[in-house]
Amino acid sequence: MTPRIHRLGLVAAALLLLGLLAGCGATRPTGRWITSSDVLKEFRSGTILPHHTYYYAGSPVEPDAIIAIDDSFQLRTRVWSRVDISQKLLDRWMFWSGTDLSMLCPYKAGVILTPDGRQAGVWFSKFTFNTIRTPEPGVIEVYLPFAPGNTTCGRENYYDQR
Repeated sequence: MTPRIHRLGLVAAALLLLGLLAGCGATRPTGRWITSSDVLKEFRSGTILPHHTYYYAGSPVEPDAIIAIDDSFQLRTRVWSRVDISQKLLDRWMFWSGTDLSMLCPYKAGVILTPDGRQAGVWFSKFTFNTIRTPEPGVIEVYLPFAPGNTTCGRENYYDQR
């Protein structure tokens, strides 16, 4: 190996390392979307949480996901639709979710946590993975949840609908 090629390789490796380090420093704090059987029981029983604002993703009749965000947080979103929750609406959503007999993608529920471990809300969905960000104090971003691996859990692949 010539000294010039060796030097180019070292420079390229150093630039790659610097790029990775710079990218890590630029990330926003992330929270967590974790499952909880207690929250699932609350949703299934039709419990409406006080001091929470409800949102859904997908169909307003049979949503892909439901979240309830504590009113002490502001949800910044492009994917969630706000809804004035009522007992009738929540009961209808739970009825439709109960008719889904999927063994691979059962409905689950859980809590939405901020990076410092505070509970910002709860969720209900077949999609058990998500990204939660808190770009500034009191503001939370909840991305569209997704399924593990290559499963779609009944959701059409959005990219195939172009």
